[in-house]
Amino acid sequence: MNINKIDYKILKFIYDKNVIHIDSIYNQFPDSIYNTEYKMGNFKKCHFIQVIFDNEATGLSLPTKYYSLTPLGIETINNYLFTRKNNLKNTLFSNIIPILISILALLKSYQKELISLWKHIMQLLK
Repeated sequence: MNINKIDYKILKFIYDKNVIHIDSIYNQFPDSIYNTEYKMGNFKKCHFIQVIFDNEATGLSLPTKYYSLTPLGIETINNYLFTRKNNLKNTLFSNIIPILISILALLKSYQKELISLWKHIMQLLK
């Protein structure tokens, strides 16, 4: 499953807290805005998060409302960051560098005119 920016933020929030109650997740990411309940269901299906079980009080393994990330969830966060970092590098080299080169070439082609204009402006300021 590919995650988006909101998925990453939710998973990172769970990761930062280590073990977190579902209500804390819903308080931070309201369901009406982020569709958090649906996302949490997908995270469980994809094994990115796990329910913490309580077996101390009763001796039975009962699910609680606490969650933590699985190793797969942690790997997914790291992959997202790695992919995003690579996309940023690709964007920089494929979009921004050619624009800068074009601007420098344009300035170089009008070098004499720019120098003349600069001298004229400096004379006006005196």
